[in-house]
Amino acid sequence: MTEYSSDHKSSDAQEIKQVESALIELADSVVSFGDSKSQVEAYVAYGRETSIRVYNKKIESLESAETLGVGIRYINDGKLGFAWSGQIPIHELINNFDKSKQTAREIFDLAKENSTYATYDEFVFLPTLDEVEPADLELFDPHLLTFNTKDKVELAFEVENGILSGSPLIKSVEQSNYGDGLTIVALATSTGIKTLSKRTGCYLAAYAIAGDDNESHTGGGVSVARNPYELIPSKVIDDSVMYSTRMVGATKPNSAIKAIVFDPKITSTFLALLSGALSGNSVAKKRSFFMDRLNESVGNENVTLVDDPTNPNAYGASIYDAEGLACRRNTLIENGVLMGFLHSTESAKRCDTNSTASATRSGYSSTPSVGPRSLMLKPGLLTQDEILAKVDSGVYVQSVTGVNSGVNPISGDFSVGIEGLVIKNGQLDEPIREATISSTMQRMLMDISLIGSDLNWLPGVATGQTVAISSMTMSGK
Repeated sequence: MTEYSSDHKSSDAQEIKQVESALIELADSVVSFGDSKSQVEAYVAYGRETSIRVYNKKIESLESAETLGVGIRYINDGKLGFAWSGQIPIHELINNFDKSKQTAREIFDLAKENSTYATYDEFVFLPTLDEVEPADLELFDPHLLTFNTKDKVELAFEVENGILSGSPLIKSVEQSNYGDGLTIVALATSTGIKTLSKRTGCYLAAYAIAGDDNESHTGGGVSVARNPYELIPSKVIDDSVMYSTRMVGATKPNSAIKAIVFDPKITSTFLALLSGALSGNSVAKKRSFFMDRLNESVGNENVTLVDDPTNPNAYGASIYDAEGLACRRNTLIENGVLMGFLHSTESAKRCDTNSTASATRSGYSSTPSVGPRSLMLKPGLLTQDEILAKVDSGVYVQSVTGVNSGVNPISGDFSVGIEGLVIKNGQLDEPIREATISSTMQRMLMDISLIGSDLNWLPGVATGQTVAISSMTMSGK
């Protein structure tokens, strides 16, 4: 692997400290604009992002962005007003705070005015602190600040070159990407919440194309970390080569009812889809197939599903949720029994329960919604090879298509296109494509027969591991 240099500047670390102080001060100022009759929340977020794409041994794009924005919620007599702006330059916040404060005042006034047009909602409240202590997590890695742009580009090139030399079946690399970001958020409310959170993250991802003049198959790999020094280019290279080349020569299979084994990335996708039915918002709107099934068996007894943002290994780990409550481990399904749902303050009030600190938001320009950060099935004891051996005959699914159109999160209907490999005598055999597998998510949970020990920490809201489902309908020719 290439040796990478550091061009750390002490001014970067100092600027981060200045940003933190300024964000907190601005959030406090917004809250002070309110009065005793209202509730006010200030969400002030700063971010830096780098995105690099290389193609055909050239830099196709290189983008770097810096953002700072304020989102304000104002609640008065059950009416919510919201306003936001991303028009405060970071240098102004640090060097001319009074001007930034005046801009924040204008945003506040707009949020207050917007509340007068809102419909009364008895369940609209800001949270108050509960008794859960924040987890001791270090999610901000200053080493990200020491990694220079030249070396970021070299990482992307290293992956592209490695894939191209990885197999004679590789035709090209569709893209090789590097990306990173840091986020700092200050949140303050008139109900007594005040938090500062910061995080870093980075990734390497690539997609290879394998085949010949008559066919092409795409396969990808990804590596995620808190800082670039911990990224693993070889993993991205090996996965991209493997997933693309082993599909060469794929044919359309016969229709049948088969045992199905999910690749870890597919398990992650399945869990993310399942999370919609575990959202308190869905339950409140009567749009969840789990509604009215608390304490009932909804899955095989080997299925225990948790959302644990306090796990430092999770890419989505977080100390606080998007409303400033301390994140916590929430058990959703235990030994196949439905134990609970994910809730924000609002959805919890609608369902007459307590928040699970599961409020999420895409940034300062949005209000909180409900969602997971780190869904994970309790790992089993078997490796992938051991699971394949036990399944003996079936289909291994390595990619899916048509998720948006083929999966209904309200009814649970599940039908997606797949590519993968036949499992024969407990081993991966010939590749297949142009097939569809179908069932319902309810049935799939019941039919999970084996869960792997091979946890994969992936970007997104769910981890992945190998999972076997005893029976699904496969439609082919």
